Amino acid sequence: MELKLKRKTVILFILFFLADRCLWLVDIDVQRKAFEICCYSFILLFIIFVAKKSYKRMLSIERYNYTRLVLFVFVMAIYSTIQAMVLHGQSFFQGFYPQRFMLASFLLYYVITQYLNEKKGSLESLKSMFLLLGYCELVLYILQYLLINSVQFLQKEETIRLGEIRMNMAAVAIPFVVFNSISNMFSKKRIMIKDILLVIAGFFYSFVVAQTRILLVAYVIALIVGFLSWKGTGKKKIIMLFVLVAVVLVLVQTKLFDYTMEGINMKDSSSKTRELGREYYLTKIVEHPFLGSGYINTGNENALKYSGMNSIENGIIGWTDLGVYGLTFFFGIIGLIWFIILYGKMTYQAFKIAKMGNVTYLMFMVYSIVSSPNITNFLWYIGNTVSFVLWICLIEKEYKNSYPIKNHIAKKKLTRLIIKANDLKEN
Repeated sequence: MELKLKRKTVILFILFFLADRCLWLVDIDVQRKAFEICCYSFILLFIIFVAKKSYKRMLSIERYNYTRLVLFVFVMAIYSTIQAMVLHGQSFFQGFYPQRFMLASFLLYYVITQYLNEKKGSLESLKSMFLLLGYCELVLYILQYLLINSVQFLQKEETIRLGEIRMNMAAVAIPFVVFNSISNMFSKKRIMIKDILLVIAGFFYSFVVAQTRILLVAYVIALIVGFLSWKGTGKKKIIMLFVLVAVVLVLVQTKLFDYTMEGINMKDSSSKTRELGREYYLTKIVEHPFLGSGYINTGNENALKYSGMNSIENGIIGWTDLGVYGLTFFFGIIGLIWFIILYGKMTYQAFKIAKMGNVTYLMFMVYSIVSSPNITNFLWYIGNTVSFVLWICLIEKEYKNSYPIKNHIAKKKLTRLIIKANDLKEN
């Protein structure tokens, strides 16, 4: 894919760069200012969207497939804010203000989807932008890891895991680079060296630099599902099967795999803390099952204590590490149902796209589902929210392109043409 970016795509790339912690090139205070710039820029873009009277089509399922699910995020934000007021004595501002990044980022859904619907070549341009961001992440993060003992140019402190340096940069675009490259290897006649190197680099970041064990499991299962969904035949199918088996065999020999097994068996402190958090959150979910416990503001002492965060009695637990458990704790069963419907719709469309030969999105959805017990970061961090919204937009557009007859407008037009053709025959 050639990296040809249109003007609007360049603007989005700049905003994505700012939301993605400026790729850790600046200190935390500048990052926070960048988040605010992004937040209000997204709102401004939405205001421009409304000013063009595009809001008249916002409720159109045919034009905006995910509009009801996106708008319901604002319903969740309001009732979770009110719930926190009732249960913990938070002010409305304390509950609503921390959600501004999530809400502003979801507004971007309409801006991006309109761009994809109206501008020719916008899909390829946005995909190129997402890939470019991923390339930047790979180069910077791997280079910093390799040079950590001599020079540090990223504003991220390293930690130690398994006796080695760990630098988890929370990269938002690397999964797209990896899954797009794997899909290219499956679908194209010739396997390009570029795609092989990108997959290796993506795995090196995830398993060596970031050392994220849930992603080890998520990537392996996504690879298997991607391979099974691929309709390839002949020698290439056999070669790719051997490659897949070789990759899995290499991964199961790593320290990270052993650490993953320890986590599954609850033998390490991190997994024990997460299990403690799940058990604690389940008790709170039972207390307030439908609306949840409200959106917790860490500046409110009562709310913070109720969440169990930094509590000696309950362990040092946090909703950002507890995936759907944290989501349900905040938004209740209503929020969980929203999550299931959203992921279900995205997975269905990704599966249909995979049947046409592109397994990028299906692998991403499997990856996201597998990691969801620990990770639903699109609810907590603006960079993750923005990238997740882009995934939604890309899946929707690819689905529309692959199955245009499924579009209600197209179906009605076809029906009218058939009626006219029958009338002509009768005359």
